[in-house]
Amino acid sequence: MNLMDRAVKMAAEADEDLEMNYVRAHAIDQAKEFGISMRDAATRVFSNAAGSYSANVGLTLENGGWEDEQQLQDQFLNRKGYAFNSDKPGEMDLQTDLFRVCGITALNRPRATQLSIIHLCNTQTLF
Repeated sequence: MNLMDRAVKMAAEADEDLEMNYVRAHAIDQAKEFGISMRDAATRVFSNAAGSYSANVGLTLENGGWEDEQQLQDQFLNRKGYAFNSDKPGEMDLQTDLFRVCGITALNRPRATQLSIIHLCNTQTLF
């Protein structure tokens, strides 16, 4: 996770034409939109908070404990929107706004009981 986060941040900081570096272009736009540093805007690795392993959306569906689709979306975003940041080892901050603008492009399932969502928004040039 550390290496992946560092790789995306390196791409965002590369002195390249924005037409050729989508990571940089989107990090710059998102830094302006959210009023954060470009390095923070380049964060693309998200998961649950430490010690939490599920968005529990399935459980909510099974129990009928939801009113509308927006409630399920909010639950997912609030449970999975913790940003991994290699600049702040051991800290995972809830970044739902940044998480929302990132598209899910990869699922990492290291164990059957644990689901870590990795968001690599606009990093198609890396992979």
